[in-house]
Amino acid sequence: MRCFQLGAGTSGGTSGSASTGAVKDIVSNWVGRSRDVASAMIKKYGVPDEATDSRLIWGPRGVWNEIVVYREPVFHNWPTPHVDVLEQSVNYQYPLDRYDDVVMFDGSVSAERTKGVLKARCDSEAGNYLALNLAHEIATNRRAWQDCREFYEQVMMNASKGLTHSYLTGLIFTPAATPQGDPDNKVF
Repeated sequence: MRCFQLGAGTSGGTSGSASTGAVKDIVSNWVGRSRDVASAMIKKYGVPDEATDSRLIWGPRGVWNEIVVYREPVFHNWPTPHVDVLEQSVNYQYPLDRYDDVVMFDGSVSAERTKGVLKARCDSEAGNYLALNLAHEIATNRRAWQDCREFYEQVMMNASKGLTHSYLTGLIFTPAATPQGDPDNKVF
């Protein structure tokens, strides 16, 4: 397996031709949605900070704490069949009493208590924005998970017809600027 440390963890990575060439070489072996999403993320966020044969990883970029594009898709049938290849996370301390609700809403959304992040995995950045916005609404008791599922379905159906919604284009909340991890309590 090839592994390259490419960028410096800043808003654009490095632009050296060797790094760009190494990433292009890796992505040239990918197919379908993985290749398309990798190309889109490179165009938007620059050369990734790390690259292996199976994933590209960017450190903090824009609102994102981390961006990962996976070569191997995870098949997901909701709301329509697609593949989850793009994972994006934000610093977020998710309320413990809402964990069950967020996974009932969408199995591709997860909160990591110890690390203090909220992440979504979909086939597009727009889908991740939508999922995280609705996960935030669950966390803040603005919507029940069942309502979030219905809303997500409607927004995505409208998007397939060319209609947009603000939940697809950015976050409705400001992620924490610093890690929100909860290391828990020492037992012994």
